[in-house]
Amino acid sequence: MNKIIKTIISINICIFMLLTLFGCNTTDEQDDSKDFLTIYIVNEHPIIRLIEEYNDSTTSGKINIVDFQDNNTLNSKLSAELMAGKGPDIVLYDSNYNGVSNIEKMMALDVFADYNELIKADISDSAIDFNNYYENILDSGVYNGKRFFMPISYIPDILITTAEACDKYKINLNDSITYENAENMLSECLSKGNESKDISVFYYINEELYALIDSNIDFFSRTDTLKSDEFLNNIDVLSDLILPADQNDTSNNRDPLDSILQGNTMFASLYQITGSEPNGLGYIYYYLKSNEQTPLIMNNLSDSKNTFSAYIDKGFLINNNSNKKEEAFEFVKYMLSENVQCNSEIGLPVNKTAQKKLIDEIDLEGYGIEKDSEYNEFINNYSDVLEGINRCGFRNDYFNYSIIDDIVSQYVSGDITKEQFIKEVQSTKITAALDPMNSYERRIVHNVLTDFKGVTTISEGEEPNRHIIVKPKKD
Repeated sequence: MNKIIKTIISINICIFMLLTLFGCNTTDEQDDSKDFLTIYIVNEHPIIRLIEEYNDSTTSGKINIVDFQDNNTLNSKLSAELMAGKGPDIVLYDSNYNGVSNIEKMMALDVFADYNELIKADISDSAIDFNNYYENILDSGVYNGKRFFMPISYIPDILITTAEACDKYKINLNDSITYENAENMLSECLSKGNESKDISVFYYINEELYALIDSNIDFFSRTDTLKSDEFLNNIDVLSDLILPADQNDTSNNRDPLDSILQGNTMFASLYQITGSEPNGLGYIYYYLKSNEQTPLIMNNLSDSKNTFSAYIDKGFLINNNSNKKEEAFEFVKYMLSENVQCNSEIGLPVNKTAQKKLIDEIDLEGYGIEKDSEYNEFINNYSDVLEGINRCGFRNDYFNYSIIDDIVSQYVSGDITKEQFIKEVQSTKITAALDPMNSYERRIVHNVLTDFKGVTTISEGEEPNRHIIVKPKKD
């Protein structure tokens, strides 16, 4: 698996260098003024409004927005520049826009500034008081004692279902689903699903497989526990939760809530339904109640009843090569302030007061219903899960959707056996064909990748279509 990670890094560096050579496709040119901070952002990103409000509120440290038409172009140029010791002063991470490529690797290489140093030097009235924030979430940006990343919002890993569905399949509402008890707890649902062929436990079980694999890989140290007994046992459990309905390519094309209401799905994740913004819970409650169902919130499948997980939604990093770190930090503090955290563009805020305010102000009047005792119980369960979150990290979407997606899909569809799936996951190899380049450009890529012992590069094809193949070295 170490080879997997090294190969991923190598491929990204190749792509980054190529895109650096050909320049940036942005709608605005970067402002050369020394008084401006810079940030790269996708055109019409909702955070832009908050950045503009910040610019209106400050006389120094204003931010120049360099906007891109698409995230792939942004991410490629951003990563290339950061690895070359350049790039914008402020880096936005947004899970909805595929995050930042190789963020863990770049954190390990000290590409970003250590917030701890900025926090220690800050003696202003606006200094961050960690008592006002969910520390387990903020600490997700700490690596080797350095705080490289500052989250501003997160996504709780929780499930939505109904009391009626749980009653139908005799699921204990007072228990959490774990790998240890899942088969017993869900036995009625599994039995019915194997008989009817149109019922699934999870709206998209591939996500559960991604989560299990990711939790057994340390993307910072590039180590894994994919051969441990615990991982193999948990794969066995998930294998038993794959039902015939999961093997239907169109099974996850239905609306998640409709799938629950129609009895086709037992659980859907909150993220799959509405994302992290708290007001989305109001829609979920209204929609299920209007269909005479009682909404329920449950912790997602985990390795322990005491494990409550979350993923980073949005946050900021500061370029370690910036000469305006203090000014950039002032902007990040602004984004962490209670008033700004109450904006819908943020999502589920890390500020405790802002989070409580948003939950208290969830709008039901627009749906024509009142906040009754059932609603209060629903929201209290949600708040309890949030309070219990003790594990938070980045979603490794590049690895999940670009590296192991085909393997996971083949396994869920029944095209490969469990043994083949485990073997493929444990020994995943990547061979990448890069775009055609001239000889000078190919030489640059070959030279860069000589430092990566886990991969090798060769050139194939005839000019002008000659290109580089990046592949793992043989043992």
